[in-house]
Amino acid sequence: PGQFILPTDIAVLLRPDGKSVERIYVAEYGGHDRISVFDGSRKFLFAFGEWGLSTATQAVDDTRVVFARPQSLLIENVGGRRELIVTDSANHRIGRLTLDGKLIRWIGSPAKMGDGPGEFRYPYGLASLGDGTVMVSEFGGNRVQRIQLDTGASMGSWGRAGRHDGELATPWAVTVLGNETYVVDSGNNRVLAFPTPKRRG
Repeated sequence: PGQFILPTDIAVLLRPDGKSVERIYVAEYGGHDRISVFDGSRKFLFAFGEWGLSTATQAVDDTRVVFARPQSLLIENVGGRRELIVTDSANHRIGRLTLDGKLIRWIGSPAKMGDGPGEFRYPYGLASLGDGTVMVSEFGGNRVQRIQLDTGASMGSWGRAGRHDGELATPWAVTVLGNETYVVDSGNNRVLAFPTPKRRG
């Protein structure tokens, strides 16, 4: 408990005053495929999740929290409630979880890994638009997709496989900075920027 094998990302939950840390979440894969939770003093509290490859019969409705390479973490406001969002990369889905690690729902499915709207192919990076939607970089899908968290619907995508302008090769991470969105185009050894989609509301 409190130790790591291949930690991949971190998310910090602030207290309502916005000035102090309430919890720290750390994702890891390689030996554990879990998320460990610490308090603001960096004391270990608990961990949740275990390794597992979901099957077609348990892809969406299974309430167990199993991960296959949880890659990125984000704390996001969804419908007035703060949730932990995680890219479960090798299960080709995104998880919405309570701050105590209880599954709310999966978005995407290992049974429907693909390139269609709302489908994923190794989702890696996460970035919030601050309006209940997130940008998701797909390492295997060579694109960045915008997802509405409350419904799971796709609101569009950017990029395609290739080596030229506007094309991506194994995009690893994504971040939003004002009116520009940046993506780590790792297979092309570069960082690309494109206009941030218009926010809701």
